[in-house]
Order: sequence, then structure tokens, then C-alpha cells
Amino acid sequence: MGLTGSKEATTAAAKGYRVYYSKVEETEQDYLIDHSIITYLVDPSGDFVSFYGKNTEAKAMAEAISAQIVQWVKAGNPLNKQQ
Repeated sequence: MGLTGSKEATTAAAKGYRVYYSKVEETEQDYLIDHSIITYLVDPSGDFVSFYGKNTEAKAMAEAISAQIVQWVKAGNPLNKQQ
């Protein structure tokens, strides 16, 4: 999910997720933003489960997420809010 909004809202979201961002270069047509590169795993209730940094390989991330899903279901939790 990408987030956007006012500078205040963006700062609050970055603080909440404990990530950083900084405008580093700007031209007349474009600009670049340096930022944290993190993928967050949240459960269907929206609660934090884990995170994966930019160096996490796809296979390792998929295995970790699959294990979390199995654990979630074994605990008797629904896979989505509608269940």
C-alpha cells in the first residue's frame, strides 16, 4: 500500500511505521525520495505480525508468511474479516 497526504499526515504515518523518508533531488519535471524499504505483514485484524527488509529473498519471505498463515489458522482465526 502506498500512502500519500499532507506533510503532517505523511510524517505521522512514517513515525507510526518507524520508517524514514527524505526528498533528495528535484528537477523541474520530477523529484526523488530516499526512504526505508520494508514490507510489513499484518493480520486480517490489521495488527502487526512481522516485517521484512530489502535484503529478504522472495522465497524466504514467502515461507515465513506461509508459516504465519498456518499459525493464524491453527489458532482458530478466520482468514478475513467476513468469516
